[in-house]
Amino acid sequence: MKIERFKIFDMFWFLGLMLAATFSYKNFVCVYYSGIGFDFEFDMLRFISGSILILIALFFNSLQRDIYYLIGSLFTILMVIPNVIMYQYKPEVTFLMAFYPVLLVVLLSLSSFVNIEFDRLFKITSYKMATISVLIIAILIPIALSYKLNVNFRTLLLEDIYQVRQEGVKQLNSITHYLYQWLVKILMPVGLVLALKYRQRALFVIFLLIQIYLFMVQGHKTVFISVFLTAFYFIKDFKAQTRLLIVGSFFMVFLSHLATYATGNLFIESVLVRRVLFVPAINNLFYFEFFDEQHLYYSYSFLKSFIDYPLAIEPQYLMGQLYYGEPEMSVNNGWMSDGMMNIGHLGIVFNIFVAVVYFKLLTKAQLSPIFSGLLVLIVFTLISSYLFTAMLTHGLFLFVVLAYLVLRYPKQITTK
Repeated sequence: MKIERFKIFDMFWFLGLMLAATFSYKNFVCVYYSGIGFDFEFDMLRFISGSILILIALFFNSLQRDIYYLIGSLFTILMVIPNVIMYQYKPEVTFLMAFYPVLLVVLLSLSSFVNIEFDRLFKITSYKMATISVLIIAILIPIALSYKLNVNFRTLLLEDIYQVRQEGVKQLNSITHYLYQWLVKILMPVGLVLALKYRQRALFVIFLLIQIYLFMVQGHKTVFISVFLTAFYFIKDFKAQTRLLIVGSFFMVFLSHLATYATGNLFIESVLVRRVLFVPAINNLFYFEFFDEQHLYYSYSFLKSFIDYPLAIEPQYLMGQLYYGEPEMSVNNGWMSDGMMNIGHLGIVFNIFVAVVYFKLLTKAQLSPIFSGLLVLIVFTLISSYLFTAMLTHGLFLFVVLAYLVLRYPKQITTK
């Protein structure tokens, strides 16, 4: 257990990100979005305890290597820092809400020192490109038959997004809805990366056009973003990729606020800072407040045949109605809100355990750094979706299967 020298510099970048995000939270988020609950109140005890939590997360994250370090850094950027900032300056946020993301990073770090041998149980196909291409075509056909050519080109300008999304969902049944999520969030990004790896330029262009089509028919921004995340292919080193994420996050926050100051336009900072960092954090608070004394025990999900659902509408729409005043708004949130909603604090601990096991399985597959863009998508999904929805509907479990059967590159295998 030794901290490499470059990670000490990374810690300073993390602390710089913490300062920049705090400044943006105080001078932008709390100024322009106080109506939905953002406010700023300094308390020395909270400031000190929150700072200790940050240092604990940074220390344990720095003990990790390669893919573990990348994953731990993503959770530190997207969960630890925003939730700790909310705890430090918003009195309603409890210590546990800041502690649980830190606990996840700590356990991810400790799990990297646990050796488990089970990957030899899986037979690896050497026909990786062909396997993924067949899966993409097989799943694309029923989806294309549902949507046909009903595309909205305005989505390419990020306009009419929510309207297209509402209309697009109606055209899918329960099966094609699953298939769509698996296709756009897992199979298509994998196909794009493999096409780059094997220098299949024509196939890359075809996959790119398919992904753009799938974005235009349903308007999910993650589908659009996933195309750009394939750029991680060109870095091919976990250390460099992680440094890019840390330094890039700092400049994203810093330059976003600079753009607001220079132009007076709120859009960039609202999307890149408020939406990415602080909306999931305040949604955690909303879920904690509402479900503190009543839990759903998965009665809206896989246990609905055994447990009566106690609410009038689905939980994500209820949260939109109560806290945002928009009954049609779907306020999905990540593993922490999901755990609280279903089993309370025990549910959060359970979800942390599931997440740690999931990433342990994934890292044991010895993924190449060229697939790191998908790891970014996976962490985003866990922060923005209920845990079992993320695993099944959004394809996280499918990605583990592909990681073992298709995506590994052992030296003794000749890939084709």
